[in-house]
Parts: sequence; C-alpha cells; structure tokens
Amino acid sequence: MSKRLQASALFYAITVVLIVGMMMSSLVLLTHFRNLSAIRWVNKQRINENCRSAAYLALGHAQDRHGVVRTDLYGDGSDSVETQVIPWGVFDLVHARAWIGDQETNALGLAGALFEMRRVLDLHRSSGPLHVCGDARIRGNVRIPQADVRRGHIEGKPFTGDQPVEGDVMRAANEQLRLRTDLEQEVEEGCRGAYLGELLPIESGPDRTIRSSHEGLQDGVLSMRFSGPTHLSGYRIHGPMVIQCNDTLFIDATNELHLVIIQAPFIRVGSGARFSAQCFASAGIHLEAEAELRFPSVLAIWHDSRSSTAARIRLDSGSVVEGAVIAVDRSVRNRDQASILIEPGATVLGEVFAEGAVQHSGTVKGVIHANELILRTASSMYRGYLMDGVIERFDLGKPWGVSCTGNGIERTILEWEPSKAQREES
Repeated sequence: MSKRLQASALFYAITVVLIVGMMMSSLVLLTHFRNLSAIRWVNKQRINENCRSAAYLALGHAQDRHGVVRTDLYGDGSDSVETQVIPWGVFDLVHARAWIGDQETNALGLAGALFEMRRVLDLHRSSGPLHVCGDARIRGNVRIPQADVRRGHIEGKPFTGDQPVEGDVMRAANEQLRLRTDLEQEVEEGCRGAYLGELLPIESGPDRTIRSSHEGLQDGVLSMRFSGPTHLSGYRIHGPMVIQCNDTLFIDATNELHLVIIQAPFIRVGSGARFSAQCFASAGIHLEAEAELRFPSVLAIWHDSRSSTAARIRLDSGSVVEGAVIAVDRSVRNRDQASILIEPGATVLGEVFAEGAVQHSGTVKGVIHANELILRTASSMYRGYLMDGVIERFDLGKPWGVSCTGNGIERTILEWEPSKAQREES
C-alpha cells in the first residue's frame, strides 16, 4: 500500500512540476514578446518623429531638388533618414524616409511659405490716387505710388463707408512688381505646359480612380495627357499627379481631385466643383459660379509679349479660391483689360498677384499685389478705382501659402499626406 502511495505522490509531483514549468515558460515567453512589441512600438514612434523632423530639416537647408540626401539625425548611427525635395508647381513636395533595423516609415509633405501681411493692398504703377466707391472697404495698411486714397463716385454709386482706408496709407517705392525669382520660373514653366521633373504616363481604370503611391517618387510623378478640347468628368484622383491637355480643359463638379497639377491653354472649372489643385494656363482660367478650390490651391496664367490675345483669370460670383491667384502679363497689348477679374460675391483667401491690372468687386482676405486697380463698365474704363470690393486682413491663423513677393519668407509643411501603410490602417 505504501509503495502505491509513493508512486502516486511521485506522479503528482512530476505533474505539478510540468505544469508550473509550462506556466513559467509561458510567462517568460509572454514577457519577452511584450518587451519586443514595446520596443517595436517605441521604434515606430521614434521613426515617425524622425521622418517629420527630417522633412523640416530639408526645408531649413539648401537641399538640391530631386537629389536624395541621406544622413543621421543625431550622429550616433541609430536615427537614419533620407530626404528628397521635389518641385511641385509653386510648392515643394518633401519626401522623407526613416528607419531603425527592419522598421521604416515614409512621409510626404506639401511645403509652402508664409506670405507678407504688413499690407493688404500694394499697388506699383497706379498713376493717380485710388478712389473707393460704393460698398468698397479696405481694412489694413495700403501702399500706393501717391499715398492718396479718396472717396469716389462713379456710375451713380458714392462711397458708403466712414473712411476710405481703415489703416495706414504709405507711398510705394519706385520699383517694378515681380514675382520672386524661383517662383517666376515655376509659374512660367507651368503655364507653358512644362514640368520640372520626370513624368510617368498612365491610363485610368474603368472606375476612373487613381491613388498615387508617394514611396516611389524618385522614379517620377504619374501623369495623364489629353488631346483636343476635353471634358474631365467622374475622376477620383489623389496625387501627386499631373494632368496635361493641349486644348481647352473643362473640369466639372463630379471630379474629386487632390494634390494635382493641371496644365492647359485654357482651364474652365464648372459650377459647384470642389477640389484642390494647381491650375496653370496660357490663355486663361475661368472659375464658374459656386466653384471652390480648396487650400492649398493656385490659379496661374502667364501672358508673354508674343501673345496678341488677352489672357485673364475670372472668378464668378460665389466662387472661392483658398491659396493664390497669380497673373503675369508681359504683353504690350490689351493694357485696358484686367489680368484678374474678381466678380461680386467671389472670394479669395490668400494672395492675389498681378503683373497687370485687377478688377475687384468681391472679397479678398489676404493681400493684393498689382500694378493697378481698374474698373470696366458697359460704357467706359476707369483706372485707379475700387468698386464694391472688400480687401481685409487674413484672419484664418498664420497666412501660409505661396509668398509671391518673397519678403520675409518662412517655409513650413502645409499638409501631410498619409503613407500607404497609414491608408491601409485607416
């Protein structure tokens, strides 16, 4: 009987030892895997922070465009990053990659600049005083050649406000209005249909949905090209991507576009359209009623001395541009035409720049740089007149955008694009 008890006790002891051993082994393995998971999670957060730090570092240094720069953030060999700055219209794309061991992440940022807000209106060639008429309002500092702003009365509409300018009036220096040098080249090339980089032509699928992967930007940017008058409809495009057309391009309200460059001689954005894009044209741009170009968007035309026809940007009533409207007019013809026409009810949040004249009857929250303001009616044309237009300070946070003149330029990332892994996680 005692032997049976001893054998049973031995069996139970071995069983208990095995169970305890298995539990201890499981706890050790679980602890090890939790430590590994914690380390990988910490590394993931670290490389995410390194990636964005590298992007801002590339902005702060004079890094060559297109070239890939590899470095270590802190010089100890454990925070490897590489960056690439790619010209993207009037902005820059900053691609950054960071890695630790077998873990890596990519980040793509759209870089812009802080534009000057010391003045809301800056005229360079106005030959006389500026007259404000009707419901026109100027809220901010003004700089014009004669430092003279007066109440005006035209077409039966006298000035209805208390004072012509709610701010300081300064005399403009005797200087030519020009875009900053690097921006001038980008606008000219963009409006002539050129792209400063490698393009990878593609065709869209039957659902007309295109999503670019920014992990391969060093190989080039996706592009689509159309011939003849083109009606763009039903596309869902999330760039970076370039759309080119050799004739008039009409973009209706069924399109969903983001991070896209559009190049065509004439671009018309249909009523009710809402997207974000940079539009470059040589013959003109027309934003129809209730169309909205969301931040950061750009409308730009380049009218050189070889052109015999007028080119202008027209914003119809109810249309909105969040970003910049740029018109460069180097021609000697059509000087009585406005390079930028802002209709009553149209709004620009950001910058208006015209090497030519602006006819403004809408609302600009930001700054207008122009040679002069004009007013064209059914019977005549008047120089140095602002009728019903409102110009006031940008009040939506820091004025980030293009910085057309380049004064006091400060650069930052305007928006971050989610990586492929982040899109899959979401």
